Amino acid sequence: MIQLLPKTTGLDNETMIVLDGLRKQRIAADYSGDFVSAGTMQDCIGHAEKLYKFVSQWFKDYHPNLLQS
Repeated sequence: MIQLLPKTTGLDNETMIVLDGLRKQRIAADYSGDFVSAGTMQDCIGHAEKLYKFVSQWFKDYHPNLLQS
């Protein structure tokens, strides 16, 4: 569903491509049993934090009634 974020929230396509690439790496690791490198994990965490901030701000701007105070 991450591919819908540019259309639903205005997330830029470049960020979506990076997030989708990280998603694909995780899935590949799940199926192969390989470990994800520490660098990739840190990159993923950094992007997840940015995405959380972006989506949180989007909700505040466009749907504040859906947020709990």
